[in-house]
Amino acid sequence: REQAIKYLNELKETRTADRSDLLRFYHDFMQIVYYILEKNEESAHILFSDSSSDVIFEQACNSIENMINWITHVIDVLDECLITISQSASSVETVKKYIRDHISEELTRKTLASIVYLSPDYLSHVFSESTGESLSSFILSERIKKAKELLLYSKKNIRDIALSTGFSSISYFSKQFKNLTGVSPQKFRNK
Repeated sequence: REQAIKYLNELKETRTADRSDLLRFYHDFMQIVYYILEKNEESAHILFSDSSSDVIFEQACNSIENMINWITHVIDVLDECLITISQSASSVETVKKYIRDHISEELTRKTLASIVYLSPDYLSHVFSESTGESLSSFILSERIKKAKELLLYSKKNIRDIALSTGFSSISYFSKQFKNLTGVSPQKFRNK
């Protein structure tokens, strides 16, 4: 922001900038913004498609003052987006760790959302956007992963493994285990 505004103020002082100079500056500046957004897997059109962005953009190349307003607006929107991205990523990682550490407990969306101070709906959205899978399928796969580990490396009976991985009944555990692995827990252990 400081470098861009400094450059534009220097142009203003020399009175050498015309509309074509401002257009070139705009394109160079937006190329940097697009690069930052691409690195963070975010789309620029989503960020700048609101009506206030349109109005500011329409006037941006008319004067240096308008270009400074545009740059300030773009950087403010970009900052907000990057903060949201980093908070979402850390929230998802926090939730994943909590799930792994509390696999034997009942894990509801409400409980998980409360740990990261998000609403259950927003957490579900952020989680699936970030990981490519739903919160419930992640919990199930983590429970099955832990169950496989216990089946292979412990002498616990299948009922105890079902309970220690958060399943309420052995029949539900067996059904979900077979759905994900293709074999029953007993066959998995025997193999």
